[in-house]
Amino acid sequence: MASAIVFSALALGAIHTTVLWITALVVGASAACAWFFAPVARPRAAANLLLTTCVGLTAFTAFQLVPLPMGVLRVLAPNNADVWSRALTPLHLPGPSFAPISLDPVATGVEVLRGMLYLAAFLAVVRISSRREGTFFCSAVLVVSATVVGIAGLLHPAMGAERVFGLYRPTTYIEARHIAPILNVNALAAYVNIGFFIVLAEGITSRPTVPRPIAWALAGVLMAIQFWLASRGAVITMLIGSGMVGWMTRVSTRVHRHPGLGRLASAMAIVVVVAGVAMWVFASSDEAWKELADTDVSKVRIFEQVTRMIRHYPLWGAGRGSFESTFPVFREGTGHIVYTHPENVLLQWASEWGLPVALAGFGAVAWALHPSILFSRSRPSVGAWVALIATLLHNQVDLNSEFPAVMLALCVCAGMIVGGTGVGTFRRSDIWAKRPRLIAFGAPVGVLAAIALVLPNADRDLYSDRMAMRQAALAPMPREAFHELARATMSRHPAEPYLPFTGAIRAIGTKDDSVLPWAGRTLELAPVYGPAHWILARSLFRRSSSQARLEYRLAVEQAPGFFAQIAAESAPLVTGPNEAMELVPEGGAGLSMLESLADRLADSHPSTQLVLDDEILRRRPDSAPAIARRARAQAADVVDEAVTPWCSGTRRSQCVEQAIATAQRLQQLRPSMCEGYALEAEVRAAAGDVDRALGQLESRADRVDDAATCFEGIVQIAKRTGRYASISSVVDKLARAGCSDDLHCVAQLFRAAAIEDDRGNPLRALSFLRRARDRYPNRDDVLAARAVAAAKLGLHAEALDEYVELAKRHPENTQWPARITEERQALVQLSAPRPPPPPP
Repeated sequence: MASAIVFSALALGAIHTTVLWITALVVGASAACAWFFAPVARPRAAANLLLTTCVGLTAFTAFQLVPLPMGVLRVLAPNNADVWSRALTPLHLPGPSFAPISLDPVATGVEVLRGMLYLAAFLAVVRISSRREGTFFCSAVLVVSATVVGIAGLLHPAMGAERVFGLYRPTTYIEARHIAPILNVNALAAYVNIGFFIVLAEGITSRPTVPRPIAWALAGVLMAIQFWLASRGAVITMLIGSGMVGWMTRVSTRVHRHPGLGRLASAMAIVVVVAGVAMWVFASSDEAWKELADTDVSKVRIFEQVTRMIRHYPLWGAGRGSFESTFPVFREGTGHIVYTHPENVLLQWASEWGLPVALAGFGAVAWALHPSILFSRSRPSVGAWVALIATLLHNQVDLNSEFPAVMLALCVCAGMIVGGTGVGTFRRSDIWAKRPRLIAFGAPVGVLAAIALVLPNADRDLYSDRMAMRQAALAPMPREAFHELARATMSRHPAEPYLPFTGAIRAIGTKDDSVLPWAGRTLELAPVYGPAHWILARSLFRRSSSQARLEYRLAVEQAPGFFAQIAAESAPLVTGPNEAMELVPEGGAGLSMLESLADRLADSHPSTQLVLDDEILRRRPDSAPAIARRARAQAADVVDEAVTPWCSGTRRSQCVEQAIATAQRLQQLRPSMCEGYALEAEVRAAAGDVDRALGQLESRADRVDDAATCFEGIVQIAKRTGRYASISSVVDKLARAGCSDDLHCVAQLFRAAAIEDDRGNPLRALSFLRRARDRYPNRDDVLAARAVAAAKLGLHAEALDEYVELAKRHPENTQWPARITEERQALVQLSAPRPPPPPP
């Protein structure tokens, strides 16, 4: 039993089916060993109630897997029947004639195995904890397991591990500091809390089984680990649970007449809270502080949406374990997000088992674990009882009860609390305890039956079927083979929207199937599914521009993270401002879409860009990108007077004032950037105030982050106005201006070289390129530019050296050998003897 507890926690919390059935086998065997030679003894009433509840919930989960005639299912669970009847509509096939209540039979089968694991564990611990030594043994195993798992959670990030124990790499992104045997930090923290409460209770009890200093030291270690993990819910429940341990210990002291211990328990509770604050300060990392201080409560917002799911499946539920695939139809908001659990155990039970079964199960567990049950034993398991209550509290806001390792530990705690022998004569409900060998055979047989139910579909869970459909949609698979795979996977997970979505992806690529039924089924199962609208927009791109624009807008609204890609793809559908606005939703996503469209339409549709900028400024008056675009356009109107007649004559002064005002507004929004000052200088120079323009821009260059922009502006104004005398000094400043990285520095030297080459100073241009070559010798573009400049000046030997170096670096590039040949020929021509000049 101890090996199963520790193994399940270290092996990723037994979340994978293979680890689960191995753990179940060991626990089933331990239950058989515990009961085979057990004497007949009357169990306590609480044990009867917990056993009946566990059997009933597991049996009901198995009932959810029973195929029922569709007519019967429509009477019992009409919404479940509707999902099953429409499961294969993208394939134009009818639904099955027989279907279970569960909308994810594979996941429900796994839950049956979990139920049998918890039942076998409870039976084993009830028998083991009938003696005081057995209770101590179970407590010690939980404390040791929690300590080992917690320390492993510290060592993995400390050693920079990317794999769990160097073996398992997470399939989804996990922060480096949370790489641990249990990858979900909330579940790991809950597991650590269980060990903490047990050892804390041991440290303040009047009759400790281990020396108090050892118990307190272990409690301090587990508390430090807890604060480092930085699960907000776990830290709060740890502090609350610490007070509960002190209080319950004091109550148990009064019950069992141990005077003076109540004061010790109260004092220890205060010490624990103070120590918690101290450990928070000294043991937490910077990342832990940030996570603990995080005020994000977004997952709590889904509770209301889950209640809608409960109303949709009120009596029989959607099937235990089916939440991940069935919840998308009720999800609101934006973003392409998958919720695997509702982060609340009561809502999870009610949505998957139905409200009556969930309430009955929860009520039975609460009644069986009433505090009076705890105090009926001579040595109450206070730590185990607090661990159960605190974990239940934690499960109202965080996921952890869906990790088998955590539930296995809680079943051990429950068995420790209700174990022992009852008093009085046998009741009818005690019949199971009269036949210990029946339990010894029944527990492993039940586990084996559950394993037999799960193993045929071990590689057909939701994640595996998603990956199989994705690979089939992206790989060249024949249409008939893909349809057969889709029929099988959608029959196993009829409410999952991603499976028909892969059919839409394949259809848009192969053109041998219609996109509409696949995407339509996806949106039936998940109304908030931006990528499905995106696929529909692509399919309608050439057939119906207006409908395609509508679908693009819905895609942006529901998946705002893709606005840049959608803007690039939908821009060809824009022929004017009205069409552009059809692509833009309300809210923050619409503003991002407006910004992206305005950038893309600047050259092809300047009037449309102007309208979009007006809309941007209406929604966000301080939008710096929109004001920058407007400032550039107004400056260009003033500078290019010949092509902008609306800014000539009497209206020119008005255009100048307007352009300067917009540029100054940009300066206010971006005071550390030079663009606003450069645009103002351009306008003033074009209006005739050249000296002021150059002076202001040159003085501003020392106070902005991008001085090179100011220097380039000075050069352009000087060239345009004939002030060539100051260009050389400005170009030198441009080349020496500070830069943030290698790319920026090389760009500045290139600009300086281009300015000098444009001015007819190729030698100075080459000098800037030589500086770039000396500073950044590993950049190919610097070598190539220097070679071209040297060849232009007739310095063919220098150009030849650069081309030879480039050919060494890139022997596969054929242009460099050709350039080498050209430069060698040029050198030969230079070295050839020249004929004497003709006589005068």
